[in-house]
Amino acid sequence: MSAVSDADLLNTVYTVAPEFTTMNDSDVLQVMDLAKLFVSEKKFGKFYSVALADYTAHLLTLRAETANSGGMSATLTSGGIVSESEGDLSRSYGAANTGGFGNDLLSKTVYGKAYLQLLKLVIVPVRTRMG
Repeated sequence: MSAVSDADLLNTVYTVAPEFTTMNDSDVLQVMDLAKLFVSEKKFGKFYSVALADYTAHLLTLRAETANSGGMSATLTSGGIVSESEGDLSRSYGAANTGGFGNDLLSKTVYGKAYLQLLKLVIVPVRTRMG
C-alpha cells in the first residue's frame, strides 16, 4: 500500500500534465490504477509520485490518440519521421522499434520519455568484471 494518497498522486498528475485537469477525477484515477501495475514504488523510491504521474499521463495521451485516430494510428504504430518534404507532400517513417527493451511505445509521448528518463535514474545496469 502506498504511503502517498490518491489525492496527492492525482495532484501530481495534474501538475505534470495540466491538459488533463478538465477530465473527471475518477477517470484519471481509473487510469492511474492501471499505471500502478507498471510502476514500482519500491524501485522508484522518492521518484515514485512523478514516475506514476508520467506513466498515467502517458496512458491518458495514448488513450486520447486512440480515441481520435484509432488503434492503428500512424503516430502509435510507425517509427519516427526520418524525412519530410513540402512540395507534393512526402513523409517517410522509420520502422517501428521492435527490439531492445520494448520501450518504443513509451517513446511516443513526452510523458513516456520522462518516465524512461526517471527509470534511467533508478535502474542500475548489471556489470560484470568482463565489461
